[in-house]
Amino acid sequence: MCVDFEGCAVGLTTRGGLPLKKPWRLMTTSQRIKDAYQDKRCKCQQTHTRCEGAETTRSAMYPPQMTNLITQALFPSKCAQQSVPAMPCRPASSEPQPHREIEQHLKHVSPLAGFEDLAIAVESDPTANRLVTELLDHEQLIAQALQLEDPKAPTPEIKAMAMVTKLLSRAEMLSNPTALEAIRAEADGLVTAGTWDLSSVREKEDVRKEAKASGVSVHFGQLMTIASIKFYELADHLHKMKGRIVYRGDCAKDEHGAAAFYQELGANPTSVQRLNACLAYGSLPGNRATAADAVKAYFQALLSSIYKTWIELPPELHPKHWKQQFVKPVVLLIKALLSSRCRRPVGATPKSHHQEPWRARGPRIPRKLLLPRY
Repeated sequence: MCVDFEGCAVGLTTRGGLPLKKPWRLMTTSQRIKDAYQDKRCKCQQTHTRCEGAETTRSAMYPPQMTNLITQALFPSKCAQQSVPAMPCRPASSEPQPHREIEQHLKHVSPLAGFEDLAIAVESDPTANRLVTELLDHEQLIAQALQLEDPKAPTPEIKAMAMVTKLLSRAEMLSNPTALEAIRAEADGLVTAGTWDLSSVREKEDVRKEAKASGVSVHFGQLMTIASIKFYELADHLHKMKGRIVYRGDCAKDEHGAAAFYQELGANPTSVQRLNACLAYGSLPGNRATAADAVKAYFQALLSSIYKTWIELPPELHPKHWKQQFVKPVVLLIKALLSSRCRRPVGATPKSHHQEPWRARGPRIPRKLLLPRY
């Protein structure tokens, strides 16, 4: 079940208190939640503020009124109470209660018996505090007073086998020729597959002005390069550099700078239940279970989105001649690309793309084939 409503109807406003008419769609399995939002449509009498710039980031946080509606729909009896204890409580007693002495926990000499007054004086005087910190190794004093191990004593080295992948920072990636080579190899493969069109390169500001003048909306996005070293726990000659290029899902905007809205998810991950069913089916007498992975499966589906998506390539992927011709070049995104915010293609429906070959095969598909797809 789904229900459409506007943000201004559930308290979404700017920092200055002006309403933001941000369209939202809530999908739920609860009829009570759907009923709670059924009438939350815009009834504002004043002009709305455009959701752009800093307000776009703020609008990602749901307003209290919106979350309260969900809570009240799910737990009506609990929300009927005017106040809720913030911590476990017990009935008050008129009997006198014994007090417990609270120890001083001061960082310099408080653990040493007989020096509590000195410790309080040291802690309250900034100059004395600094001098004691420079002169005393308070960590070692505390360890000796509490009969603990020396905090600076070396710990025995523990070796464990692990499949470690080290993610390089951007600075490390740009200074590593092997990492840049892996990134460019990944980019060449995506360009060869037609994921984006280098021949469509244009100045971003020109595309923006054209969209505003024509009234035909466009989306602007950015690509992000990621480099990592697989099998990092092994010897250097066994390391494998892996490059990836993803779509930044956190900064997609339209021609006005407002947050871009994408289609609903076109493919669902294989659930644990489906995998278990497939394994059980493959374990039956006469059956077998196999696993296969399509080469760059997500990059085979066309975007098929309503609006054109123009992307900014990272500087390390710019052809050399762009530097003299463009300030901020953008190219058209043609096929689906993994998003950095979640492992899914942005603006695409790969599910329908990959269904077509199976539909076309018709009777040639084995009757006993159980095929869970990602």
